[in-house]
Amino acid sequence: TGQTMPKFKISTPTHTHVPALLEQIHALAQHHNDVPRISQHKLAGLIAQDEINPHILVACSQKDPAQVFGYCAIVPLIRLQFCEKLMDIHHLFVSPEQRGFGIGHELITSAFDHAINNHAQHLTVGTTEGNLKAQGFYLSQGFMRMHNNQTRFSKPVPA
Repeated sequence: TGQTMPKFKISTPTHTHVPALLEQIHALAQHHNDVPRISQHKLAGLIAQDEINPHILVACSQKDPAQVFGYCAIVPLIRLQFCEKLMDIHHLFVSPEQRGFGIGHELITSAFDHAINNHAQHLTVGTTEGNLKAQGFYLSQGFMRMHNNQTRFSKPVPA
């Protein structure tokens, strides 16, 4: 049976998204064999801040905004030796049952827009060495492997 593409929108999270977003953060942590320490209270506090760092984006259902299909967390970085401002995709996660519908692509597009709006020279992301599927996905989205690092990827941001 073929799944139909979910109708979704990309937005910054609100208190409505916290439970589903927390579940996805925990799922990504477990995927990397990390023990998540973020609580619903702490996540709600991060989201409530006006100048959130990291900047979080959610892909949520248009029918039920509390249903989160995926998320992206972006943090500012700098390569001081090159005088370059970067935006790094610290987390990118799409629920397994929602993969293949363009949600990851739209989250990356929104992260790229965030990098443009914040005058970054590059959008970067990293994977684990064995995560070849993610590496292939980033390459398909216009990222290039960074020099001397097969698990870090960079995409130039136009000035």
